[in-house]
Amino acid sequence: MKEWALPQTLPHMGKLPRRWIRGGQLALTLVVLTCLGLWVEREAGGLSWAMFVPVPGREGWLLIALLLVPLNLGLETRKWLVPLRQTAEPMPFATAWRAVWAGVTTGLFTPNRIGEYGGRLLFVPAAQRWAALAYTWVGRLAQMLATLLTGGAAWLFLASGPGLPFPQVRALVVGSPLVWAAGSLALGAALTGMVWWGLPRLRLFARWRALGQAWGRLSTYLLIHMTGWALLRYAVFATQSVCLLYVFGGESVLPLSYAVVALAFWVRSLIPSITLSELGIRESVALAVMVPYGWLPTTVLAASFTLFALNLLLPALVGLLFILRIRPGHSPDKD
Repeated sequence: MKEWALPQTLPHMGKLPRRWIRGGQLALTLVVLTCLGLWVEREAGGLSWAMFVPVPGREGWLLIALLLVPLNLGLETRKWLVPLRQTAEPMPFATAWRAVWAGVTTGLFTPNRIGEYGGRLLFVPAAQRWAALAYTWVGRLAQMLATLLTGGAAWLFLASGPGLPFPQVRALVVGSPLVWAAGSLALGAALTGMVWWGLPRLRLFARWRALGQAWGRLSTYLLIHMTGWALLRYAVFATQSVCLLYVFGGESVLPLSYAVVALAFWVRSLIPSITLSELGIRESVALAVMVPYGWLPTTVLAASFTLFALNLLLPALVGLLFILRIRPGHSPDKD
């Protein structure tokens, strides 16, 4: 039987009719703005705007959280470029930077942000698109690994203190958060093994020549390198969360703040969702984890909503501008 293989390249934007591109840009703009408006009205309408007023003297920490947004996405770009720069035509940082912002926009309305892949491909040369798809997925696994590692460490740290939340869950695991920490580390190791060792050995995967070539460029060093960038990025948005808790009235020592934030991220990462429906999940998880440690519900809600707006809604609007600047007939291959 003839061996089937994916095409080596994907079609680029330059081959699409001009009216399709302009129509798609207009449709995306209307969808983004309409959904954001409805979402804000639905979710924020039930909150008191008074809770979003920073504590006097702490406004500067809100500015710090805002300034960390481009750093957050810059680290994501660096993580993505680690394997992409092993290809024949390394992508410039500026192009990858725009692709990452555009991915936030297109991933906003899809389950588990799967639309992010399409947004990034708008800026990727045709010859690199299968590699870009593969490495975007590997990058997300690296970010999940960072979340699992830090979440497991947070469980171990919090185990030594009083007031550990989720007593019913603790009872199911013989009262020991060590089980959760060990489970996180084991799952992280399983993810790493699946990427590095398992997938290339699947018979079907071996037939996908384009993806197989991209996978062949991965090495232990590259995976560790990507995980390092993922941990740095994790540190940035954890710092944003801690800053916002402080802005809206939180009072706590830094080690405890970071540990509780890491635990909340860990729990939330296990729940599949669509980005625009995440706020209710974020609120529930944040309240369940943080309130037992002394944070007021209003502080937690304000910090959670603001973090969502800074890291997803704001980048989605910026990414939309990048997408709208794509010229009909232009191909990323010419960049």
